[in-house]
Amino acid sequence: ETSSDAWRLVAGLKGELASGWTWEAALNWGENDTEETSATDILAAEFQAALLGFGGPNGDQYYNPFGLNPQNPSEVVEQFLVRNLSGRESSRELGASFQLTGTLLEMAGGSLQLAVGGEVRRLSLDQDADELALRGELVGSLGFAPLNLEREVSAAFVELFLPWTELFEAQLALRYDNYSDFGTTVNPKIGLGWRPAQSLLVRATWGTSFRPPTFRQLFDPPLRFVDRSDPDPWRCPVTQTDFDCNGHTVEFEFRGNPGLEPDDGENWNLGIAWEPGSIPGLSASVDWWLIQHKNRITESGDHLTALISPDNNPFVIRDPPSNDDIAMGIPGPIIKYADTYFNGDSLETSGIDFGLTYTLTTRRAGTWQAELNASHLRKYELGLDFQSARILEEFAGQTFGFNGLPQDRATFRLDWEGRRHGVTAALQFSGDYQSPRNRFEDGRPTNEPFFIDSFTQLDLAWRYRFEQLPGSQLQLGCNNCTDEYPFYNFKFIAEAFHEARGAMVYVRWSQVFGL
Repeated sequence: ETSSDAWRLVAGLKGELASGWTWEAALNWGENDTEETSATDILAAEFQAALLGFGGPNGDQYYNPFGLNPQNPSEVVEQFLVRNLSGRESSRELGASFQLTGTLLEMAGGSLQLAVGGEVRRLSLDQDADELALRGELVGSLGFAPLNLEREVSAAFVELFLPWTELFEAQLALRYDNYSDFGTTVNPKIGLGWRPAQSLLVRATWGTSFRPPTFRQLFDPPLRFVDRSDPDPWRCPVTQTDFDCNGHTVEFEFRGNPGLEPDDGENWNLGIAWEPGSIPGLSASVDWWLIQHKNRITESGDHLTALISPDNNPFVIRDPPSNDDIAMGIPGPIIKYADTYFNGDSLETSGIDFGLTYTLTTRRAGTWQAELNASHLRKYELGLDFQSARILEEFAGQTFGFNGLPQDRATFRLDWEGRRHGVTAALQFSGDYQSPRNRFEDGRPTNEPFFIDSFTQLDLAWRYRFEQLPGSQLQLGCNNCTDEYPFYNFKFIAEAFHEARGAMVYVRWSQVFGL
């Protein structure tokens, strides 16, 4: 059972100086507390005693591991089962920010505008260790160390809008961040806009990004368990033994990596926006984008066993090779998997976005708006470059992890806004994509690839604003109103990309309080 409480509080002030400059300041605080409780943890000593015939209230009863309740006496089972608080975690963030914006001078194309600001944040993570697990009193858990971590971040930024002429403008931005555990980083952004005609804008942007590892990625305490190893790709082809080819019992350990480095990114965007003066309310845009990340943080795993030389693989621990192993030119057997996070992943993704909007305002029939947004994912290429491991895979139109990556997606939205009433209808389309699992027929796997069909969903919503209560709105709506259901490979396993619960009806009340 997992219980989570989240709180967030934001308070701010804003004002205008005599010179026309405006300022904003804000304080924010957030906290997320989570508790996980297990109702069926097993006390190791009591369970062992029951297996040896010393269970029950009088210490003279056996637990039969090959039988299920009620074959085993309830008093024996209840003696080693315990409801236990298996974990408690609290994450908090406290921050303050300030921003000042205004006009520096007049240029040929308009006002040169400046924005400067900064923020400070303190992030903390407290994790309580489970006492029973920490003492090794539970079956299947060797416990973990408590965590009490803190990170302080300070940042400053400056942005300039430069209207050089009526046809050419530029945006320049620079952000400085200082992390208490990762030092400093500076990330620029450049945006350019050119108007060959009053109704046409050609735009381009370039920028960099920086993302440090999370507390958990850095300091996740060791989690240890025993499981069966995968076939050994270095020994099995030579020995052909059941031990090497079908796996054997080994220890697994997963922990954080304090030596992680941040993820560095770079992004490009080139697009065209069109607003024809002959058709008021119409706008269209097309944008090409490219995002590149290097030094990304990823997890080690069994898939690296065959890709990294056994003499240089920090994630697979082996016994020293015997004389026979040396004679056959193979490494010693696997005795442990030491999984963790490491920097070695890369990502390059690109695509095209298209937008079309038309707004019509009438005196008696309200305001109508039709909007179409579509996206084509051209590339989603993941790479791995770590020691001797070299991988480059394309996932556009396929599944990466638990997430589908259809190449084509679109949303068409029609909205009407009256004096008190409003109605919205939306069609959401997702193209097909390939599942990592092959097709199943009559409950049996085939060698044919399985594709998740394209999917279209209808959402409807009606809203009403109360005249007697300013700032209030009642909304009734449904998502997937026609109860469409994506076609899956199994009747009981849903692809994570699509919503599997069918139609959903909701009621929502919102209230805005003004001064």
